[in-house]
Amino acid sequence: EVLAYRKTVADKLAKQLEHLDARLERLLQKTELEMAKKLDRIRFVIKVGPALGLMGTLIPMGISLAALAEGNIPKMAGSMVTAFTATVAGLGCGVVAYLIALKREKWVRADVREMEFLTEMVVRTGKLEQEN
Repeated sequence: EVLAYRKTVADKLAKQLEHLDARLERLLQKTELEMAKKLDRIRFVIKVGPALGLMGTLIPMGISLAALAEGNIPKMAGSMVTAFTATVAGLGCGVVAYLIALKREKWVRADVREMEFLTEMVVRTGKLEQEN
């Protein structure tokens, strides 16, 4: 993301546009918003995974209770296994997605920090520094 942002800043700088500072601030905000939208997908899994796991638990529990009322213990046991498996799968999805989100958010924060620094330096100096 930083390299693409840097290229866009260089293009705007080469065009010598008026009010470059405002244009760069708008570009920075737009880029930050796009990066946040990418994180929204993983946040969706964090929230929906456990909810689906709960649904997958409750549905077989109804079947299990009906089997218990009929005295069908093997059917009840099978439904309980399905219910608990769904719970574990839903929670597992949520945990894995959360760990991925932590890492991605760290990367996004680092990229945004670099883009903010780059923008500030361009606004102050009127030129784009070479990469270190």
